[in-house]
Amino acid sequence: MSISDRSTKTQTRKTEADQLSNHHPSSLRRSVAPLLLIETTAGRQVVARCCRRAVRAGVHPGMTLAHARALLPAGEVRVEPFDAGRDAAALGALSEWATRYLPVVAVDAPDGLLMDATGCHRLYGSRKRLMALLAERVERLGFAARIAAAPTFAGAWAAARYGPEVHTIVDPGDIRRTLAGLPVAALRLEAPTREALGEVGITQVGHLFDLPRSQLAARFGEALLRRLDQATGEVPEPIEPLHPVAPPCVERSFSGPVKQLEAIRITVHQLTVELGALLQHRQCGARRIELTVQRSDADPLHLTVHLSRPNRDARHLRSLLAPKVERLNMGFGVLGMVLTAPRTETMRHEQIEAWRDGDAPDAAEADRVFGRLLDTMTARLGADRVTRAEPVATHIPERAFRRRAATDSERRGVWDTPVAPTDRPPDLFRTPQPVRAVALAPDGPPSALIWNGCRHRIVASAGPERIGREWWRGRRERRASDGNQHHPAQSMTNMPPAQYSKSEFPYERQHSLSISNKPTETQEGETEANTSANHHPSSLSLSAAVDRSVAPSLSPSCLSSQSNKADHQNGTRDYFRVCDEEGHWLWVFRELESGKWFVHGRWS
Repeated sequence: MSISDRSTKTQTRKTEADQLSNHHPSSLRRSVAPLLLIETTAGRQVVARCCRRAVRAGVHPGMTLAHARALLPAGEVRVEPFDAGRDAAALGALSEWATRYLPVVAVDAPDGLLMDATGCHRLYGSRKRLMALLAERVERLGFAARIAAAPTFAGAWAAARYGPEVHTIVDPGDIRRTLAGLPVAALRLEAPTREALGEVGITQVGHLFDLPRSQLAARFGEALLRRLDQATGEVPEPIEPLHPVAPPCVERSFSGPVKQLEAIRITVHQLTVELGALLQHRQCGARRIELTVQRSDADPLHLTVHLSRPNRDARHLRSLLAPKVERLNMGFGVLGMVLTAPRTETMRHEQIEAWRDGDAPDAAEADRVFGRLLDTMTARLGADRVTRAEPVATHIPERAFRRRAATDSERRGVWDTPVAPTDRPPDLFRTPQPVRAVALAPDGPPSALIWNGCRHRIVASAGPERIGREWWRGRRERRASDGNQHHPAQSMTNMPPAQYSKSEFPYERQHSLSISNKPTETQEGETEANTSANHHPSSLSLSAAVDRSVAPSLSPSCLSSQSNKADHQNGTRDYFRVCDEEGHWLWVFRELESGKWFVHGRWS
């Protein structure tokens, strides 16, 4: 039976090495180190998952780590712990993704999907085209997949895992012939049954077809016959497909076009209350809400609000929608309104306290207050104007951070990454500014700087700190990185660099927020306004690291990038922290290849 009639089985195995190799040119795939995911069982480290390169070397799941290392090149093996929960979550996400191609998808743990393709091949032209499409899209996601289409789920499962081909199509009349050449493990039998069959020399499914069914049932149990009949289609095999849940949605329809703004406000109030109750019933909170306004003379208008944390408070949701409703273009009247929460997250149950010792809020309450602040500012200013800094794995200062929207859900995992507690100025220029320097020693700090026509005599200095080029990155990759960098959002108290300690390092604060009156893209070399917020048990403070009330020698005109733009290359740099006679600390560096000097930032 064909894929168009019954089912298809997709087996996926994902490893980090496989994912990396799929995104590299074919000439570089051999350079990817073999990856082994291990787990500890009975005091032994065994292989739980391995990449394709390791499989070709003879490594398989269940093998000890010592045995696997012996089969692979010495010094090239990458070993990581196996996280079963993360693997299951990734498989669940893949199953949801697969529903865009086939309507019935079920998870086949630990590393497979079962999909019913009955009647769907007509949408793709043929079974072969459908399989090719699935294979191409799954591989694009970074997964190593074996795909089989068969008349039954059990037959497809067997062909995908034990078949000789990576992609297999089994016709209805060939199911018994295809199964006959596969090992008995392809029937999903229990280990004792497989061992009992092996003791009498039954190693392939074809051997079972040649034996009387009564003798098989008497000696090996009814489970063997049931698995055999499921594979051939004699007995149906039910599956538990995913049941997509419609997002929480409430709506209101009017008897006629409504043009009164007050009526719209009342309706939005009622919808937010109903949506909050629905979210509470589902034990979740909204991360994004959409208000669809159906107009009588124009296309529907969609108003979208993003939230930094899951929330179901009707008052807070209403306050975020209020500015957008005030500017609503109702046209000749509104016929109806629909409020939806297309993106939600589970919210934990929390005890509501009648009183609390002292006036200081706890950490959860402070986090909620800060989340509401982010939501409000994002709704008023826009998501592209309220950002937070995200560390980047590089030691080049201007690339060490990039900006991400404050409401981005991935920020929590990013901020768990430790950042090296090195002194960096709060005002870090996006492009280093060229200066003329006078140095008493070839490799020593400058004694004087001439910057945009302003002369600065240096009275104190510290350094050097040498930062080299990223030699492991290719030329094209460096160029692409240079063209897509965002200026890091940093915040620091106004003190000279010598007074900083690790505990005061700004990147280790719990919240770092950047607010701008214009989009995040700025001219090269300009300093940017940076704002950070730290919540404490007794208060929630918001401090801004913007201070342009400095001496004329460091006026904003001297910091402008409209002239004398830096024309430096990504070479090795020697950084110095220098202080001029007016007490202003600057971060300067000399490029070793060219001998040129640049100013990269300042401490306000």
